[in-house]
Amino acid sequence: FGQCGPQLLFRLASLLGGTVHGFLPDEFGQHMEILDEMEVGEVLDLNLDRASDYIRWAAAQALDEQGWTSQAVDVLRRIGGPGTPHPALCYPEILLRLHDLLRERGDYEEALAILERVERDDPDRRDACRERRAEVLILTGRVEEGLVLFEKAVRAIPDDPWVPLSAAWALIRAGDYDG
Repeated sequence: FGQCGPQLLFRLASLLGGTVHGFLPDEFGQHMEILDEMEVGEVLDLNLDRASDYIRWAAAQALDEQGWTSQAVDVLRRIGGPGTPHPALCYPEILLRLHDLLRERGDYEEALAILERVERDDPDRRDACRERRAEVLILTGRVEEGLVLFEKAVRAIPDDPWVPLSAAWALIRAGDYDG
């Protein structure tokens, strides 16, 4: 189920009696309401203590899109805890978004720890993690280490134009214009 979109997943659930592994199809409606209709104050007022990861993901996205990064990070940290994983979510992608937000606000150590978790849980994302790790290394002053990782990433995925662009952007943000 992880490969199909949530709308299709919940439509199938309705046809099959209303649930997919215990998740209700009306979650899709709640998810979309949070994303499309709620203002920040309403999202912040949601009680997410017993909400599914799917609803938390919607809240995190809504907060992030409206510029409430710290609050989005707080919600993202709560996704993927104990319990049954939600079949409509790609947890490694959610963790990579958490990493990106942590990196953007300068929480580099936690961002690196998130990458280690993603690589451990999903080795197929090694290249994406390598590129992000290289960027953090450059941003923390470990330019040579970062450039070595970027070189490995370019060799691993030579057709991806974003890898060298990410390297250049990290050097510029770190103030290394000669890199």
